[in-house]
Amino acid sequence: MKTSLPVARSMFWNNIPRSLLEDQARVFKHLGIPLVQEPADKVAHGRWMDAQIAAADDDDILVFVDIDAFPVTREAYEKAIEQARQGRVFGLAQTANHLDNRLQPYAGPMFLAFRKRLWREVGEPGMTRSSGCDAGQALSIAALQKTVDVTMVRPTACVQPKWPLGRQGVFGIGTFYGDNEYFHLFESRLRKNQRIMSAVADDIVAGQGLDFGKYLRLSDESTLLEDLLETGQRALRRWKRAS
Repeated sequence: MKTSLPVARSMFWNNIPRSLLEDQARVFKHLGIPLVQEPADKVAHGRWMDAQIAAADDDDILVFVDIDAFPVTREAYEKAIEQARQGRVFGLAQTANHLDNRLQPYAGPMFLAFRKRLWREVGEPGMTRSSGCDAGQALSIAALQKTVDVTMVRPTACVQPKWPLGRQGVFGIGTFYGDNEYFHLFESRLRKNQRIMSAVADDIVAGQGLDFGKYLRLSDESTLLEDLLETGQRALRRWKRAS
């Protein structure tokens, strides 16, 4: 008999495609893990997490998951929950490569679990991004300063390497963590990347194992039309910021 698990919570803006929400939801449903996808248009990720923490009871275990991330197995989710129950911060290893502390990994909020009481004990750090921290990074910093264990699961593989993980490796589009236990897409606004997430979700739900060859082929199959459209959209965003 499956035991009940704390709810995983993700947020999304109105510009997130429906297919992305459905891919995440069907993986969680297949694994028997409760999930709440909360619409929070134009709300900063860190502010949304702050509000979720404020609404929780001290004994609650909070689980934050990016809208383009999910566990590959139920056991992986249970492992994260057990770490949180034991008084640790659990997350996927991340670095903020645009900040001065880019070499220091932290437990990223794309898949993050902890008990609210622990958050109080380490000084109630805010989850919003600042000049010195990315969203959620302050929790790892505060926990480590208080000698609280922070579990940071490192990448196993990625479909398209893009960024350094400090001096510990690389991560990128379609990154798998642990023993291929967790998945995070990254840059999910791009259609060519969304196809990778759909393919991974298909394989998990079908129970047929991960097909890395298929994911690599999808990564190479971006059409000229999609590339032109995405280039135009980036140019439009730059123009709006400049005007």
